[in-house]
Amino acid sequence: MEPVMMDIGIAPPEDGYLQTVREITQKHGLCLIFDEVITGFRLAAGGAQQYFGVKPDLACFAKALGGGFPIAAVTGRREILEQVGPGRILHAGTFNGNPISCAAANATLNELSANDGEAYRQMNNIGKKLQDGLTELVSSSCIQAIVQGMAHLGVQILFTPLKKVRNYREFLTCNGAKYNDYHKQMLKRGVLFHPLQYQHLFVSTAHSEADIQLTLKAAEESLKIIA
Repeated sequence: MEPVMMDIGIAPPEDGYLQTVREITQKHGLCLIFDEVITGFRLAAGGAQQYFGVKPDLACFAKALGGGFPIAAVTGRREILEQVGPGRILHAGTFNGNPISCAAANATLNELSANDGEAYRQMNNIGKKLQDGLTELVSSSCIQAIVQGMAHLGVQILFTPLKKVRNYREFLTCNGAKYNDYHKQMLKRGVLFHPLQYQHLFVSTAHSEADIQLTLKAAEESLKIIA
């Protein structure tokens, strides 16, 4: 499971949900696996499991580990991963142990952990300004829409009459045509992001407050036009 649903915009877990899943799986002797392909190294240095304080039995990570270089990783409990070494579980991959990808991962993790995680504080500050700004703009408009996100993890405008989108079924009620109109208006104003509503706006250490202000100004104008 994804600890945070990331393919319906962004749907954070309800309070206590992940903890309850962990309790149920432990009670029945089931393996809990987190898909941290997106949340890993973005939500926190230790991923969603660190952020929410829930430790799965296995977790998978991807290119965020290497700053975009082709790399992935499976992590987890020793007694499970020890099944790979003797060949009880087959694990093969084109980039296994690739020195360039591993060097990129090492450099990425050093950068993210420098100055006691300053990169995360910076991204969270920028991401919160973007999320709060978009929320204010949507609230003051006459458009049926909400803003969901987790600051530095990402944010998205969902065109829906719902107050909150919690799952895929609820996401299917969102207005894709309205989002497409919004996306085109933002493009005209120099702001490029994913053209599909199920994706999200990411922030990075490269983004500045000026970038956020430009985005919010473009969003304000775009929302007025499509209203």
